Amino acid sequence: MSVANVLENWTNISESPEDMATPYDWRSMGINAVRRGDVGAMKAGAAPLAEFKVMEIMQTSSSEALQLDAAKYILAQAGHGPIQKVEQTHIYEKMEPDQLVAILQSKMEQIRQLAPGVEFRLPRVVDAELVNLPSPEEATDGDE
Repeated sequence: MSVANVLENWTNISESPEDMATPYDWRSMGINAVRRGDVGAMKAGAAPLAEFKVMEIMQTSSSEALQLDAAKYILAQAGHGPIQKVEQTHIYEKMEPDQLVAILQSKMEQIRQLAPGVEFRLPRVVDAELVNLPSPEEATDGDE
């Protein structure tokens, strides 16, 4: 059944009083929204017709590419679209050392779970304060 047939089977749609429309009567709701100038309701009322058209194209189009595009559209609208990657950027320079240690430990644990045989050989880190030592020239200048 085509979209034109659906609309042809609906007689006197523009004459339907608003109080006779049921929630499932999308045609009357769309026409009544046009009468009120309610764009949001017009879109909501036209959505089932648009979906019906996409399904019709998917089933009856002579172009397989168009059928595939319609099928992809329907799947995407149903939540079965392609995977979308989200990239996050962290600015490690602005993080506190405790935050960095926690992130590294978490990442190392993820790697251990994915590849249990992996061993990390990290050097020991000494928690010390940096001190400016005199250069060798400065050290010998004071001895003379």
